[in-house]
Amino acid sequence: MKAFQSTLVLIDDGLRIYRQHFVSFLLITAVLVVPTTVLTGLLIAFGTWLDDVLIVLLVVGSVLLSFPLLIYFLCGLSQAAQAAIEERPIQLRQVLSVNPLRFLTIIIFTICYGIVVSVVSSIFSMIIICPLYVLMIFGVAGIGAMATVSSSMSILFGILFFLVFLLFYAAALILGNATYSAIIYGLQPWVQTSAPFGETLQQSIDLIGYRFGHNLIAWCTTALVMTALIIVVSLAVGTLIPLPLFFLLGEESQIAQIMAGVSWLLGFMFVLPPWPIWMALLYQRNIQSHSGRDFDTQVQNWWRQHFGDTPTTPSVRSPQTTPLPDLSSMIDSQGSTT
Repeated sequence: MKAFQSTLVLIDDGLRIYRQHFVSFLLITAVLVVPTTVLTGLLIAFGTWLDDVLIVLLVVGSVLLSFPLLIYFLCGLSQAAQAAIEERPIQLRQVLSVNPLRFLTIIIFTICYGIVVSVVSSIFSMIIICPLYVLMIFGVAGIGAMATVSSSMSILFGILFFLVFLLFYAAALILGNATYSAIIYGLQPWVQTSAPFGETLQQSIDLIGYRFGHNLIAWCTTALVMTALIIVVSLAVGTLIPLPLFFLLGEESQIAQIMAGVSWLLGFMFVLPPWPIWMALLYQRNIQSHSGRDFDTQVQNWWRQHFGDTPTTPSVRSPQTTPLPDLSSMIDSQGSTT
């Protein structure tokens, strides 16, 4: 329960940072979204005039370039989130500058780590989603059987089938988005530090396993919030905006198709920035707890509340040694007295 409450605080802090630096995050997102929007519009507009082979090559090339562009985009948003957390000004040129060799190592790590996370996510999917899939199959069979007996029973089974389908769809989205949350979190040491490859890899592995239960709750909760945002944006931007255009201009209209693609990309631009902000906050809190800096801050705050000053380390004074008495002089003086 405590981990869930801290995750809710993390989500609230992330949304506050996004609201305070909305223009900066929007500009960073526009660096990727605007060229992608222009290329998508040109491809749709001139797709009928191009050769089929050229279209296939363009599609394959765009798919191959989309992965490094997305990683570059997440790196820029993570660096901007780090600057906002540390209350530094977000400079567009600074957050988008990445060392090419470092970026190559980030891509390699993301591919390897993504494969591992996908395997684990597939195992969870088999455990969680497969029972829902079996219920859906039995639901379809029950609707078919009850339709011949009673219409009211068939309606009831239809409602239950719809609810199971919603659970199936929501569980798939949450597991997929939790996978993305874990991948974005694993990228943070590579983005926020400039340590060598081995040290950064060790730190990333340590922080993924450190407080793993808390991390899992944070990944799933942020995935749930992102799932809700994606559904809202899909309904609002992907349906309500293009639908009147398709109704007025027709489904074959290139203008309507371009506007539909632009609306989807704009929705993507507004929804995605909170994700790296949450993972950057989670990384900062975990690294402070892992290194003991949060405990040191708590001790200093407690000391200020009770004593008013910051505690200082007392200086160690060297003990003063007393010289041993001269035994021979003591014996001589004792003999003379006798």
